[in-house]
Amino acid sequence: WTQVSGPGTATFAAPSSAATTASFSDAGTYVLRLTGDDGLLQSSDDVTVIVDAAAPNTPPIVSAGPDHNILLAGTASLAGTATDDGLPSGSTLSVAWTQVSGPGTATFAAPSSAATTASFSDAGTYVLRLTGSDGLLQSSDEVTVIVSLALPTVTVTGFNAVTVNNPSNSNVILTSLTYNSLVYPSSRFVYGTTERYYQTTSSVIQLWPSGTPIPANLAQQGSVVAKPADVGSFANDNIWAGPGATSPAHITSLDGIPRLTTIFATPVTEVFVFERGGNDTGTIRPILVGGGLGPTLTLTGNGAPYLTTGITVSDGSTNQNIFGFVLKSDLPIQGIQIDAVGFDAASILTLPSYGTWALSNAGGQTAGLDFDLDSVPNGVEYFMGEAGSTFTVTPALVNTAGVLTWTWPYDPFARATFKFQFSGDLADWTSEVAPPHASIQITAPVSPASLGSAKLTLPNLDPKRFTRLVVTPTP
Repeated sequence: WTQVSGPGTATFAAPSSAATTASFSDAGTYVLRLTGDDGLLQSSDDVTVIVDAAAPNTPPIVSAGPDHNILLAGTASLAGTATDDGLPSGSTLSVAWTQVSGPGTATFAAPSSAATTASFSDAGTYVLRLTGSDGLLQSSDEVTVIVSLALPTVTVTGFNAVTVNNPSNSNVILTSLTYNSLVYPSSRFVYGTTERYYQTTSSVIQLWPSGTPIPANLAQQGSVVAKPADVGSFANDNIWAGPGATSPAHITSLDGIPRLTTIFATPVTEVFVFERGGNDTGTIRPILVGGGLGPTLTLTGNGAPYLTTGITVSDGSTNQNIFGFVLKSDLPIQGIQIDAVGFDAASILTLPSYGTWALSNAGGQTAGLDFDLDSVPNGVEYFMGEAGSTFTVTPALVNTAGVLTWTWPYDPFARATFKFQFSGDLADWTSEVAPPHASIQITAPVSPASLGSAKLTLPNLDPKRFTRLVVTPTP
């Protein structure tokens, strides 16, 4: 075989064999000749080879698969895929999973396989990346995995009583509520960030922004706009308000069920919901820490789980009923989602957790630190309803007829457990008592604005014995 013409060089794998292969250095038209010779005579024939320009190498095509929403105890099945054009010649496609972001660590069962599983050390939102490479070029795709705590067990109950102030028909103000035999003043409540949604079709749910008029595709009575407090802090403790309306407006979607979602700054275990009138039906679901939704509970109108009798308030011309319920969870949740007709005017709140208190009083620090450097841990100040460098470190101590009584201020609304520990040498604190115990007396406050007390009464023993209070905030 010989080359007759061409823009580049033709290389024959076996030039002395009639059947062989040829490769070419450049694109173009080549004429190749095969010659046969018996020693005296010879003949030949030509063949034309047109060499097209080589296809360019392209990056692999990579898909990380759909997003996932899983529980912390589970795994995410990552359905990644990767394909390549085979170039450069002789290359091998490789893939690798990596973690882009997340509150903890993502562990891949087979990080070099496109389809694998991942487990996670902590709840939260993770972004994972699948990268494919042919040795020269690479591409990647990402998937989001929302990891929630184990599903909580949730129940809905009524509360004992509600006291409200109704200075005008469009502004009902919560002043206190009685729950579990404690009277909670309105100043104790924390309002989450609430967003109001409405449904325009069977599958499309849209957000009704704060401060904007009612969307045209919603039925209405009266004239109201989405309250500014619906997105942000409900600082004035309104249960509802209907600016410009002679009565609180009732908003209903024309073709679906409205939605309210409320998110709290820190996870909670109890959520209080108030609503005018009752008779609202639908569902309520907890929003899990890290995202996702928990079990569905059914709202059944004026019956359970509402405060069944309601509270009637009047501005002198119109009576109104306040209904409400308490959602309790055995695990911390981030908020609630209500899909129910009539909850356009609901107020959703909770009691302050240690995390909420710490954001305002301790720079967000943990309970064991001392934000204001007054030798009192943050968690103890939270438990005692105190904050600041003026806090009294030493509890009141009374010795009466050989009986010692220590008295600490105690905030019964604080979400915390406590115990008293004893030591004879300030080193061994293994002796302790915790409520309920005969030596511990808890006194409720005399008014919603005051504090209670936690008293420890013990015989005056020799040798000397030291006592300390240990507080553990709960979610």
